[in-house]
Amino acid sequence: MTNEFEGQGGLNKSIYKRRKAMVEEYWQKYQASKNPEYLAIICKELPFFEHPDVGNEIARLLLKR
Repeated sequence: MTNEFEGQGGLNKSIYKRRKAMVEEYWQKYQASKNPEYLAIICKELPFFEHPDVGNEIARLLLKR
């Protein structure tokens, strides 16, 4: 049996589950309201493959509207 989280910058099952639940929650909120703030929250919370500045920049652009 392989560890699907091995070598992913410290990602473990509990962090994965928390992030997955957060994305699901805010995606549903976005779909209901079309408020880009919810997408910005998702972008700020996800590490973008150890490049959090990517998410922060996407969030900034979303909130600029």
